[in-house]
Amino acid sequence: MVKINNTEVGQVGFGLMGMSPLPFPPPPIPPLSNHPLRPNLARLPPSESQSFSAMKTALTHNSTFWNGGELYGTPSSNSLQLLTSYFTAHPSDASKVVLSIKGGCIPGTMAQPDGSAANIRRSIDECLRVLDGKKSLDLFEAARLDPNVPVEETVGAIVEYIREGKVGGLSLSEVNAATIRKTGQFRKFEDIPEDSMLRHMPRFQPDVFDDNIKLLHEVEKIAEKKNATPGQVALGWVIAHSGKNGLGEIIPIPGATTEERVKENTAPAKLTDEDMKVISDILKKFPVQGHRYPAALQGHLEQ
Repeated sequence: MVKINNTEVGQVGFGLMGMSPLPFPPPPIPPLSNHPLRPNLARLPPSESQSFSAMKTALTHNSTFWNGGELYGTPSSNSLQLLTSYFTAHPSDASKVVLSIKGGCIPGTMAQPDGSAANIRRSIDECLRVLDGKKSLDLFEAARLDPNVPVEETVGAIVEYIREGKVGGLSLSEVNAATIRKTGQFRKFEDIPEDSMLRHMPRFQPDVFDDNIKLLHEVEKIAEKKNATPGQVALGWVIAHSGKNGLGEIIPIPGATTEERVKENTAPAKLTDEDMKVISDILKKFPVQGHRYPAALQGHLEQ
């Protein structure tokens, strides 16, 4: 079993992003009036009771590595407030979770990094203030590297808090990371709800949707043989790369807002070497079309 900060965690983590209200695009990404992600397009979070139920289910299924963000939501309503409320209601669960928090952005934005030592300190102090001792800050990560600030300055500021015992460790986000395509219930572009942010993501655009859906159809064939969902096959594919071909240990952190989805995510498909070869051949035949994010949100990825 993988260890983080000398603590064993389950093979699948738990992402909290979907449990916070998210404006799209996160301001300020100029020009807002012409941006393909409308500034008035927002997602309402699930109820607190639904979120708590999903969080409890994650622990029940050994999904103990949780990832949230100061940037997931607004300064007054994000992952940190949710976590504080949860651990206030369930204090015994705090020691069961290894918590990783993304921060280091300009307050009120989700994609505008400020990696300066001053802002990293502000961000960590804010995380600790909101958590209010209800849960330790086990890992802190800059959500995006700031191209205008040396990474040594950003990391150095986090290390100061580690040495002081206020933060357990550091991690990095969107740093030359390999990603997999999310599969879902949509069969054509028109199936995507009008208010869904997926309508603004490059891989879901009409000119590439039909090509990308072919990949899903092939994954569905594998899923059917495994008595699994395409999402479980995708998670199994990620886990199968863990510790192989020079890679480190990999823990996927899929987000979920319902008990049912948490249960699905914590039961990834077990893929054989032959399965992996089949998927490799599929990816060669049906390469993913389009970037994960629109151009305006790509500037701080994979640095």
